[in-house]
Order: sequence, then C-alpha cells, then structure tokens
Amino acid sequence: MTQQPKVEPVFLRMRDLPPIVGLAIVTIYEKIRRGDFPEPDARIGRSPVWRPATIAQWAEDRAGVEDTDAARQRRTANARKAALTRWGKADEAAA
Repeated sequence: MTQQPKVEPVFLRMRDLPPIVGLAIVTIYEKIRRGDFPEPDARIGRSPVWRPATIAQWAEDRAGVEDTDAARQRRTANARKAALTRWGKADEAAA
C-alpha cells in the first residue's frame, strides 16, 4: 500500500481552531467581537472559515504579547485565595 500525501486544508472551520490556537470556541467568538482575532476569510453557508495562513500569521503576531486565558484564570484563582486568606477564611481558600 502506498501512503497518501498529506493535504493541507484550504480553509479551517471554527471547530478546527481550538486545538490550533489554544482557545475555546466561545473565547474565539468573543475575540472576534472585540477585534482581537482575524475576521473570517470567507463564509461557507453561514459558517466562518479562515485560511491556515491567516491563523498562522495571527498566532505569530500574538506570540509572547497577549496574555493567555489560562494565565488569567490562574491569577484570578490566586487573587481569590489571597483575599480569602486575608479575611481569615483559609479553609475556603484551600478549596
């Protein structure tokens, strides 16, 4: 059997993006609304699609610049824990 050559997709659908960009679909839509994510290159029916090069360029541009959602969530959790500890509720902070 011969191995089929790997074919790059012409377009990426919304459901293809989370593992590529490391963001949830809801977060991607929010970033589009705020102008922090590239507008779709086209629409197939009502579905937005992007060229892989568009997403690659966006990822390259944001590398090291934009805060990640995971880092933001860690800071929020740490701030909550510190506040609960200050208020004498250390048992809640441990949860």
